[in-house]
This record gives sequence, structure tokens and C-alpha cells, in this order.
Amino acid sequence: MELRKFIKTTIREYLNENKNTNYNLGDVISGREMVDYILNNNLRDVGGKIDYNEAKEMAYASDKWTLEMVSLDNFDWFVDSTYKNKSAKAFPIILKVNDKYEVLDGKHRIGMYKDLGIKYHLMWVGEL
Repeated sequence: MELRKFIKTTIREYLNENKNTNYNLGDVISGREMVDYILNNNLRDVGGKIDYNEAKEMAYASDKWTLEMVSLDNFDWFVDSTYKNKSAKAFPIILKVNDKYEVLDGKHRIGMYKDLGIKYHLMWVGEL
């Protein structure tokens, strides 16, 4: 049990050290800026690193993206916090549709945060 606690503490420290410091709560960016954000943070999906066309499709799903503090209670999944996530420093990207959220990027990060007991986290939120 102590090993699990050590791993959680290590990952929590890693996430805190690698937060994207270029953005603050409430910042708003355009679709074009979101494409740059996705590419500059080397975001990945099941097929590997997201390419320009995938980034463009994702980024233009909303006219604007706002960095908001979102409750993790909105999401049902957990991921073992020992999972090695190469995009850990990037904020998840989600779409708000009515009162529900669709995750475009960051399911594993959200699951890791929940496994670590984190209740709220910064996420890029777009609306349809």
C-alpha cells in the first residue's frame, strides 16, 4: 500500500511541475490557437501523435476555447495513475453539449486525476 501512495505522490508532483504555465484560468483562445496548442503539446490519440488535420478537426469543433475549472464528477472513468501518459502536461480538451461533456482529448489524464483523488482540474472547454 505504501508503494501505491508513493506512486500517487510522485505523479501528483510531476503533474504540478509540468503544468502548462502559458495559460491561466479564464483564458480564451481561437480555433487556430487551439490547433497550435494541440501540435505544440504533441497530443496523442490511440493512433499516436495527433497530426495537423486531426488537430484542425478537433480545434474547429468550437468557435472559441475557454480554460475552465471543471468538476471531475462529470466523467465516469478511472485510469491507473501509474499509466505513463506522454501528454500529462496538457490540459484536457472537452466540448460542452447542453449540460454534458464530450472529451476530445484527455480521457487518460482525466482518469489519472480521478485516481489521484483530484476533484477539479483545468480543461479547455468549447461549446457547440
